[in-house]
Amino acid sequence: MLVAPDFVVADDLAAGRLRRLLPRYEPSGYTMFAVSPPTRFVTPKVRAFVDFLVERLR
Repeated sequence: MLVAPDFVVADDLAAGRLRRLLPRYEPSGYTMFAVSPPTRFVTPKVRAFVDFLVERLR
């Protein structure tokens, strides 16, 4: 089973390419990771993006 956020699959659901199999099922939560190459320095763009994700997906 694939669990995907609505905003990712909304167009496919609307077009009928996908359909909900368990419409009343709500997953208990998601885990998201920001993965980057190992380095001591994180660029400001990457830091800003990670901060944005943390704030937006909280």
